[in-house]
Amino acid sequence: MKNFKCIILRPVLILMIFQMVSLDIYAQKQTTIPFQKLEGFVVKPGKVPTNSFYGQLFFRESLFSMSFIPKDAQTQPKSKIDFEKKTVVSLSGVKTKQEITLSLEKIIVINQKLQIYFSSKKGKKTKDFVVPYCLYTFPKQNNVFGLAYYLDGALLEDVQN
Repeated sequence: MKNFKCIILRPVLILMIFQMVSLDIYAQKQTTIPFQKLEGFVVKPGKVPTNSFYGQLFFRESLFSMSFIPKDAQTQPKSKIDFEKKTVVSLSGVKTKQEITLSLEKIIVINQKLQIYFSSKKGKKTKDFVVPYCLYTFPKQNNVFGLAYYLDGALLEDVQN
């Protein structure tokens, strides 16, 4: 009878050890990415979302300039974007008659997936329509194969390569 217990317990112990090791191997590695607010640009007319909030990443100036223009045509924006080293992330919403302040809370990479968290804060009513938007830059990330945008904790969009 002792040999029978040993035969049963040995595979169970081996299985438990294997599960603990495999869970450790696949544990989610999380990296927080620093970011900086980008000012001096506005959403280009005709590029305003029509039905929801819309997040975008820009890796090249040509694509960025298709969606955003300098706030004041006579002056250069406060921030110059180095697209060789930086990526621009934006979140914009539909036209509204209420002030909405959008902010980037954090950017993290978990298992090669970029997760971008925004928050919103509603303000007073406005006489004219306004477009809520925000722009930020962060260092380019290599080896990222997925992307998720969140607003106030809710998933907006999940893109997998």
